[in-house]
Amino acid sequence: MFDRAEQSRPGVNRGRAPVAAVLLLGASLPLSLPAAAEANWIPNGVSVSDTCPGCGGESQVIPDSQGGAFVAWRDFRNLNDVDIYAQRVTGSGAIAPGWPASGLRAAGRGFDDFLLGLAPDGQGGGFLVIDSTLPPTGIDVLLQHVRSDGLIAPGWPSDGLIVAGSINDEREARICADGAGGAYVVYERYSGSTPDVRAARITSDGQFAAGWPAPGRVFCEFPGYKSIPLAVADDSGGVMVTWVDGRNLSQTRADIYALRRTRDGAVAPGWPAAGLPVCTAANTQTYPVACSDGAGGAFAAWSDFRNVPPDQPYGDDIYLAHIRPDGGFPAGWPADGLPVAVVNGTQQPMDLVADGQGGVLVAWEDSRGSGLYLQRVQADGTPAPGWPVNGTPVSTLYDYLYDPRIAPDGQGGVYVAFSAYNSIKVYVQHLTAGGQVAPGWPAEGLPVADVVYPNQQHPRICTDGQGGAIVVWSEVRNGKGSAYAQRYVVDGPVAVALALVSAEAEPEAVRLTWYAAASNQDEATVYRRTMQSEWERAGTVLRDGEGYLRFEDRTVAAGTRYGYRLVLGSGGSASFSTETWIEVPAGYRFALAGLRPNPSSGSDLKVGFTLARAERAALELFDATGRRVLAREVGALGPGHHVFALSQGARVEPGVYWLRLTQGRESAAARAVVIR
Repeated sequence: MFDRAEQSRPGVNRGRAPVAAVLLLGASLPLSLPAAAEANWIPNGVSVSDTCPGCGGESQVIPDSQGGAFVAWRDFRNLNDVDIYAQRVTGSGAIAPGWPASGLRAAGRGFDDFLLGLAPDGQGGGFLVIDSTLPPTGIDVLLQHVRSDGLIAPGWPSDGLIVAGSINDEREARICADGAGGAYVVYERYSGSTPDVRAARITSDGQFAAGWPAPGRVFCEFPGYKSIPLAVADDSGGVMVTWVDGRNLSQTRADIYALRRTRDGAVAPGWPAAGLPVCTAANTQTYPVACSDGAGGAFAAWSDFRNVPPDQPYGDDIYLAHIRPDGGFPAGWPADGLPVAVVNGTQQPMDLVADGQGGVLVAWEDSRGSGLYLQRVQADGTPAPGWPVNGTPVSTLYDYLYDPRIAPDGQGGVYVAFSAYNSIKVYVQHLTAGGQVAPGWPAEGLPVADVVYPNQQHPRICTDGQGGAIVVWSEVRNGKGSAYAQRYVVDGPVAVALALVSAEAEPEAVRLTWYAAASNQDEATVYRRTMQSEWERAGTVLRDGEGYLRFEDRTVAAGTRYGYRLVLGSGGSASFSTETWIEVPAGYRFALAGLRPNPSSGSDLKVGFTLARAERAALELFDATGRRVLAREVGALGPGHHVFALSQGARVEPGVYWLRLTQGRESAAARAVVIR
């Protein structure tokens, strides 16, 4: 009926055609992408492993919470012992201090180790989950914790912690952060020919957490075939897991189920102990992908064969579900999922991401057209305005496109990285929330590197947390293999002649920053216009030693929309930035940004927020039980943006909390994670 190895091995092309994903960068909305301390990004990407022979196999990447990225890959420099290596790249494109140029050997116990996922530790480092093959015991699950300074965390074995290892095979592990500095690991465990799903919660110091006994508990007690588990943090310290369930295999079908457990291992209130049937429609449902909805629940998408005649082996469609934290489905979302793409041919979901507005975007490989498609679904389960039925293609490139990976840009837009089979290249595209190619980006996307004999594959992407994205890929260049990385901002790669880095607006000022590559021109001219006026000179700026040009305009009128453009140089050698439109707000808007950073240390909690007027306001911190831990009066700060020291000497214990800001009848809440 279906091949489990083909379903679940990441990065495997399963005989389908591909797709990608997307969102919008609203030009009138304020952007926020702080300038890097040093410009090290270069055209064609930065080598994260010093281009050593055999480096740079299949990669994974996550944000480092400081504008850069934590990267890991499967490394072949020792052909008799394939290991897992890691590297940290700063937001400026440099190897982070303390990290070896060729990467850190992070783990590896067998002759063939597969890196299956990363999860952030909340402090710039990460957890790596690995399938390790070591005869005669078979396949085991390893976990490693690497700190932000390039060292293995104290108490962790140099080869990785054995989460599950026995005479049975434990494999296809997946991972997510637990919100308290540790991680959840879920995996398949084989006893004979029947897989089951188990899970473990590992603390930051490498211990099995209370309620999660070694080597991991059976996640769903209902017996039977379970495979392809996916873990999603529930924002309360627990975890939600989805899987392919075979309890109805006697009816020649596999279904999609889910279950949520609390941080102490108990089944979450309201959830059936046998698992929630997410989809039990006719025929088989498989190839699932899942992500957090940002509010304690999850989105899940899968390939669905309900519309395929029994005598036809192909023709699966894409369906999507939204699962609430209490084990139900929101209004507008049917129990067996929403149809996302129901067309001739085959479709397979590859990635999905919350759109930041209560909805979700799904990227899939498709036998139609270019092979990469995307659909945006709103919070109420309806397609977003402007999106065609059955999705929109991501690229016009004439090639076989596959393996789309996506990352939000923080302003409603999405960056998409994907592979082109015939040219053996990796491309990046930036799409808007309306499903359009973002201004300044070519319809086919941008190649990550323009080299003579490209051999690029395995693209992965993550947000930089500041409005841009970092893409990593594997490439053999000049006879040597490496993992490469490139950072993209609104206009494209950072390493371009002239690019917008950030744009912010307040009632009395607009601030813009551009980055310019090395130039013999250090002075640039800023031009401004309104919707009714022509371009006029607004001032001049100087390129600093780091390559940035910063401009502040204090001659703006509140409530007015302005366009800006930068010109560097003159005549035929002049460089022009793209046009950027910003709406100056009429006044400050009441808002709670939350902890800065989040997570933060319990003795140094700083909260960002905006007050709209001068009157009494309060900032409060509540624990998971609803008990108020701290309360501060902040109204005296007056209208404007503020960063307030909430702890003020008090010590807050590690855990998940809620912040609440109130002023008059207005109230806002934000989740806060406190670590040691």
